[in-house]
Amino acid sequence: MRHWIATALCAATIACILVSAATADTFVVQLNERDRQYRNTGVIILRDPMSETVLGTYEFATGGHGRGSAPFGLYEIGAFRGVNDDPHHIGSRWMIRQLGQPEDGQAYDPRLKDTRTQLELHAAKRRAGTYGCIAVLGGQSVWNDFMRNLGQILNQVGRVAFVLTGNPQAAPATAESVSFSAAPAHAPRKRGLHPPQRSHKQ
Repeated sequence: MRHWIATALCAATIACILVSAATADTFVVQLNERDRQYRNTGVIILRDPMSETVLGTYEFATGGHGRGSAPFGLYEIGAFRGVNDDPHHIGSRWMIRQLGQPEDGQAYDPRLKDTRTQLELHAAKRRAGTYGCIAVLGGQSVWNDFMRNLGQILNQVGRVAFVLTGNPQAAPATAESVSFSAAPAHAPRKRGLHPPQRSHKQ
């Protein structure tokens, strides 16, 4: 019984930490659209946890290819993957995980009634869209600045969470912009901004 109580308290504590991190305004995601669309865009605002000074504002995109944009929800930034762990030449990046999911890269997608996998936060490369990841736009120099500032935040607070949700002040989406479809079970599902040979569930 003590084990189960301790486990429940631990889970509640982690949830509280993540919510606190999300509301601390260190990593704020603001979408340009009110609704979740096949491709969404917006800005990420990074603030110093201590001084609350804005370190940078960065445009991003999610979706536009494959199974579309990342599902709305509360996410935690997970493991960092560098160039020594980069078989598909994505570049340095962080995994992201929706709160409640057991592993990095996972998010439940209610539109597809399926769990998305291998979701990451990385630089946009060849196209201004992804297979579900969040891609910072602007090229390598912008990404380097983003990595430096996010690294500074993580060094100070240890863990960072953010909320991905619609912008209530934006215009409602059209039917075409929110069209989602699940890929057949036998078809490769690509994550985003990767060479054509990469295939796994998105």
